[in-house]
Amino acid sequence: MGQPINEAVVIPPRRSLTRNQRVRMFDAHKGVCILCGTKIQVGEAWIDEHIDPLEISGNNAWENRGPAHVKCAKVKTRRDLNVIAKVKRVRAKHLGIRRLSRFPCARTSPYRKKLTGEVVRR
Repeated sequence: MGQPINEAVVIPPRRSLTRNQRVRMFDAHKGVCILCGTKIQVGEAWIDEHIDPLEISGNNAWENRGPAHVKCAKVKTRRDLNVIAKVKRVRAKHLGIRRLSRFPCARTSPYRKKLTGEVVRR
């Protein structure tokens, strides 16, 4: 499935493909964009896209990559940013890392307010 949630997550660097690897990837997917399912036309810009983002799956395997139109990839990346942020928030919450409150006199603040309204140091 994946790494246990309490292990350190190490995101591997994105590996760029050689010219021959890009040709093999294009041929393996029959020149079809993995995101929208339409044919990539001759001369049209395309990139190799991770199906599951590296920040979530941490997987550079061939099964997790495929050709995609540049426009399709930009839309997917924008959508993935929200998912990646949520995964990081959930993991931090699981590990007991709390976000500090920005409110004055909150529980995590060095100050507290008495019932009289006086602000004192904790």
